[in-house]
Amino acid sequence: MRKYLLEESEYNTQPPLTKQMIEHAEKTLKVSLPASYLELLSTQYNGGNLRFDGFLDDDEGQYTINEIEGIGEETGGILNSLETAEEWELPEALLPFGGDGFDLYCFDYRECGPHGEPPIIHLNTEEFMVSRLAGNFEEFTDRLFSSYDNYVFGFEHVADDDRALMDKLETVLNCTFKKKESRAKNGIFVSRKAVHPVWTDRCGDLSKLLLYENIRTGNRDYPEYPECNWYMIAMIKKDLYDTLFGLLQDGLPYKTVLIHKPPAIIWG
Repeated sequence: MRKYLLEESEYNTQPPLTKQMIEHAEKTLKVSLPASYLELLSTQYNGGNLRFDGFLDDDEGQYTINEIEGIGEETGGILNSLETAEEWELPEALLPFGGDGFDLYCFDYRECGPHGEPPIIHLNTEEFMVSRLAGNFEEFTDRLFSSYDNYVFGFEHVADDDRALMDKLETVLNCTFKKKESRAKNGIFVSRKAVHPVWTDRCGDLSKLLLYENIRTGNRDYPEYPECNWYMIAMIKKDLYDTLFGLLQDGLPYKTVLIHKPPAIIWG
């Protein structure tokens, strides 16, 4: 089970999971919930937003799932799946745990029975098309990936004086930075400050970069990289990646790491 799969959500995270809540949910839903699903809800958040939101099936079909439902104390979360199933007239023994009204991700108990290990299916409720995605919940979550389509670089142990970082980047990238308040792009980052440079490489291709300061308290957006306190988002073409990464590695006194690169399917 991935250590940093879920993020806390105002709408999808339920109170901390207890044995009593599990027993109530299984009695209400009349199934045994998958052990890997219960482990996720017990060790991370009891439901929340997925940090890895993309899925590619064996036939290269692409899917997006934004959240995993938790287990409410009396109602809420996956306990509402019975109402969802009734609303959309789902086949018996399909138990939705994520998705919206048109795209549902479900535990499929039709063949394994109420106490077996259910495969994971996707249900398009408009066309009523069922697609099997994985043999079980753990396999499903292991195959999730981040569909974010920009490169993300991290800088380790940058001093509190952000102007020093700006000056070095201006020299390395031959650009001018203008500081201004900004909201994070696509909800990926939480940031108070952003720097928006525009720079041109030697071939003349125009590329845009965004730089975000990492929050120094609370949860990090990339908890796998605790040493990085600044991120750079590079909205660049793939053929500029090596050029940019080389400039950052060779020209900065801070260790630069590649945190994320767009999945290959984004590029066709």
